[in-house]
Amino acid sequence: MPSQGKSRDGKATAAGVLVVIQGALWLIGGLFLLSFRTSDLGSWADDIAGGVITFLTIIVLLIGAACLWVGISLLRAKRWARVTEIVIGGIDLLMTIPAFASADGIGTGLVGLIWSVAIIYLAAAGTVSE
Repeated sequence: MPSQGKSRDGKATAAGVLVVIQGALWLIGGLFLLSFRTSDLGSWADDIAGGVITFLTIIVLLIGAACLWVGISLLRAKRWARVTEIVIGGIDLLMTIPAFASADGIGTGLVGLIWSVAIIYLAAAGTVSE
């Protein structure tokens, strides 16, 4: 329950929950990337592959942490978090477009499209009062 006179409606709550779930999934993906080790390609290739995997892991973990922070902030009825969730949904929407380029990615693309549109709609239609 929000405290100190802060409140949010059900749509804002749903948007917050979706972004918290999204953040948790990004963090799980980052932990999965931590499990990768370099191959036996040779020392210079291992160094490059290891550097790329480390960089991607850091980015994925930062995205996950940011999504969790924004989602929890909206659940705490922070007005700025609602606008940030709309931006997150828009970025997600742009990231799903390449999935439609291949026949194998259409299902993933549809799930991402529905998820992104749901976040944008719920965050935009929801109200938060501080």
